[in-house]
This record gives sequence, C-alpha cells and structure tokens, in this order.
Amino acid sequence: MSQIGKKVRVAEGIYKRLDTKGELSYYINFRNEFGKSKWLLIGKKADGITQAYCKQKRSQIINMRNLGEDVSNIRKKNTFSFDDLTVDYFEHVKYAEFKNPQAFRQRYNDYIKSSLGHMPADSITKKHINDLVITLKKKNLSASSIERIRQQISAIYTTGINNEKAKHNPASISKGDGNSMVRLNKKSINNHRERYLSKEEANLLLDTLIVYRFDLYFITLISLTTGARAGEILSIQNKDIDIVNGFFNLDETKNGTSRKLKMTSKVFDIIKNREIDFSSPNKYLFTSKYGRKLAGIPHIYTKIVKELFNSELDDDDRKYKVCFHTNRHTFASQLAINGTPIFTIQRLMGHKDINMTLRYAKLSPDVGVDAVEALENKFIL
Repeated sequence: MSQIGKKVRVAEGIYKRLDTKGELSYYINFRNEFGKSKWLLIGKKADGITQAYCKQKRSQIINMRNLGEDVSNIRKKNTFSFDDLTVDYFEHVKYAEFKNPQAFRQRYNDYIKSSLGHMPADSITKKHINDLVITLKKKNLSASSIERIRQQISAIYTTGINNEKAKHNPASISKGDGNSMVRLNKKSINNHRERYLSKEEANLLLDTLIVYRFDLYFITLISLTTGARAGEILSIQNKDIDIVNGFFNLDETKNGTSRKLKMTSKVFDIIKNREIDFSSPNKYLFTSKYGRKLAGIPHIYTKIVKELFNSELDDDDRKYKVCFHTNRHTFASQLAINGTPIFTIQRLMGHKDINMTLRYAKLSPDVGVDAVEALENKFIL
C-alpha cells in the first residue's frame, strides 16, 4: 500500500511524510502544557533536516514545557553533527539572497552529506577533508568544482562556529597544510575558457537558432553583441528598455553594479518591432509560454551547440567546449582582435578588476610595433 501523504513513525514522537512530488518531510508530535497532542512540521529532508535534528527540537520543546528552560545543551556539549551545522547554514543561505541557493543544497546532497553529514562536527579533521578531495578527484570532478565543495564545507563550519556549535574549521587552508591534496588541488585550478567563436561560427549559430526558436536566437544575438551574461539578459524587464536612446539598463549585475548595454542596429530593430507593453514595467522581456520569467537558457541550446561545435570534445572539457557563456567570451575576444583598448573592454564587460580583462590582451594586435618603428624614423634616422 502506498505511503504517500501518510505520516510514518520513525522514532518516538518523530514522523516522516512523503508527498506526491517525492519530497520527504519530518514532523514531531508532543503534548502541550494542557495535555493535548500537537503536530509540528520541522522541514524537508532536501533542506538538510535530519531525524537527529527532529529529536533535538522535540527535546527542547518538552524541556520548555516541563522545566521552563531548554536543558538539552546542558546535558551534553559538542554533540552536533555536521548535518546539524548544515541546517543553520541553509537558513543563512536562504536569507543571504544568493542567486541560486538550491545549488548549495544539491552540492551538499551530492558530494558532502554521505561522507561527513553523520559525523560529529568537532570530530572531523583535516585528514577527512583531504580524503574527500581525493575521492572527488577519483570521480573526475574538476579542480574548481572540488574547490567550491571545500569552500562550502568551510562556510558551514564558519556558521557553526558563529552559532557556538563548532570549535574549529578543518576545511580552512593554512600555511601549515604543506603539500596536502586540498592545497595542491587549489593550486591546480585553471578553468579559464579559451574558446571563442569566429565570425563564421557566430553566424552559423545564429542562422541555426533562428530556425528553431526566435526568442533563443534573440537572446544569443544580445549576448554576442553586448557581452551580457545569461542571467542578466533573462532579468531584463520592460522598465529596463530605453527605446529612445537604444540601451538596456542593468540595475544589478553579477558584481553588484549597474551598467548600460548598447543595442546594435539589428537588436534595436527587433526591439522596435516587438510589441512591448511599457504600461507593465515589471514584465520580463523573455518569458516562458506561461508568461513567467525564464529560469535559464532553454535546453535545446546545449543540444544545438553540441551538434555544431562540441561533438568531438569530452563532456568535461571546460576550456574548449562551447556553451552560452562562450558568447560573452566571444564578445570580448573579438573586441580585442579588432584593437579595442583594454580599458574600454573592461568597461563594456563590467569587470571590476582589470585582471579579469587582461586575459584578452593577448588577442590584441601588436600596435606597439608601429610605435617603435615610428620612433626609429623620428629619433634615429
């Protein structure tokens, strides 16, 4: 018989319930000060809620009922598991307004929980973290992916220390770590994308996309001609469109600043001929068939670029595999190839740090040769 929708007892006063979407939630049952049975939803397993955490919460409630105070922490110190620390961390992530908080939960469930989640937080050592890095390398994760996992573990510990539930942070990197795999992995990170599209490749991509979906063609055209990120383009609302001067106004970009994107003539013509209801300023320029903001670039884009450019490449080849972000890299690369000053590229890309832009400097024509020859003609001859 199906258990969907029913509360199933897993321990004294602790129950689990599976909903129709396959998500597992935990409940606790207790009697209040009047002797009446009460149910309390603690949260979803996907959000890091564990049976141990439910037991702790139930004990706190019963202690408050019987004694007027929570004595659970007095009874035993330093009994928090790493899962317990993670519950607090997810609360922090939820209110910190990260762009994709779900990524933190997925990363934890996929790569961290099975190795560390059940362990007492203060029993985890640098060796455990080092062993986890080795395990992840054997799974062929990239150095940068492993480093993000290490950083998340460290952030969970930082939250735990701030909440006085942990004493140390074994995932931090210090000078004393020497040649540990954690430090060596961080040193080996080199995931800068080298791939950019030629003029012929960019036109091939656009010609192919327009056959499948015009909105996807238009999104790609904006990216190739402005260098905007996918998230920035999908966040454009009617109020951000300056139809008079031909600009998109981005209020908040990845680095927290605002900037203007100049529309090229082709982009402007499409905008001008598009029926945009400026009386609805918060409506998004690109929406799903249900009228909602697109959550991401449609999957057909990945399929198309794979057929056009990636069929001979390994799936984990980040440097040379074409993806949507390649359009931004193409924009900057083509500017550099055409002799655009590096500081102009920095401004157009919205880079805060010039070092982010200097990677494109190697593509710039060697204008210094002409300057040296001119100096020789005027100074030596």
